[in-house]
Amino acid sequence: ERYGKEKNLQFTTVIFNNALDFLDNYKPVYDLVFMDANKGEYLSLFQAFNPLLKNGGILLADNVISHAKKVEPFLEVIKDSEEYQSQVLDLPDGLLMAYKKRNYIECYSKNN
Repeated sequence: ERYGKEKNLQFTTVIFNNALDFLDNYKPVYDLVFMDANKGEYLSLFQAFNPLLKNGGILLADNVISHAKKVEPFLEVIKDSEEYQSQVLDLPDGLLMAYKKRNYIECYSKNN
């Protein structure tokens, strides 16, 4: 009952679709991205949605330990990125959690 009276409710929309096809046609801004797709496409997916994940957003990538070889190119990019702070959680299949730093563009321009 209390929640129905809140003025500033925000809702989450879950979309089930081929992510690369979806991102070609629809470009919203995301707070959180959870990747659990074809592991060989993780890098392509990351490159497609990275500009759409807002600063302060969270990226979660599943199965990064169990499919380490297939996701290696993606992991190298994200771990070497100054734009993200990331950590792989040692869960049974591995979960990458990455935080897109706030004001990254401002910090980058001041240093270059």
